[in-house]
This record gives sequence, structure tokens and C-alpha cells, in this order.
Amino acid sequence: MINAACGEGGYIDVEATDENEKVFEGCARADCNTYTRDSINAAVTWKHYEEIPHTGRLRLRFFLRNASLYSIQLVSPPVA
Repeated sequence: MINAACGEGGYIDVEATDENEKVFEGCARADCNTYTRDSINAAVTWKHYEEIPHTGRLRLRFFLRNASLYSIQLVSPPVA
């Protein structure tokens, strides 16, 4: 989840990697559903994933253009 604001033409993309900076398959910048709005509680998702398929340590890379990122929160989806 992110708290962010994008100005005109602005965006935020996110890429997820392991601790050695190897990108998780399906979680590359090109796979990210680009964020272009303003929200205090928006989910970051990728084309094929709503959550990051990983175990162990995690790194996130944020790519911003004309945008402000105020906070991030890692959350698990609710268990059905």
C-alpha cells in the first residue's frame, strides 16, 4: 500500500527484488500496473500478481516522475 500523489503526467512504478537485487518474475517495473493518482491508501499491483510471490527478504525499487511518495506499508492479503 502507498500514500502518494501524482502531478500532471506523473507516475509511480514499483519493482520487487530479493536481497541480492534479483527481480522476482512478474514483479519487474515493466509488469507494474503504473500508479497515476492521488491516494492515502492505494494498492500496488503487477499485471499477474496482487501480492509479491516471495519468501525471505524483500527489496522494493520505486520509479517516480512528477510524483510524491509519502509512505509505504507492506500488508498481507486477508485469509479467506
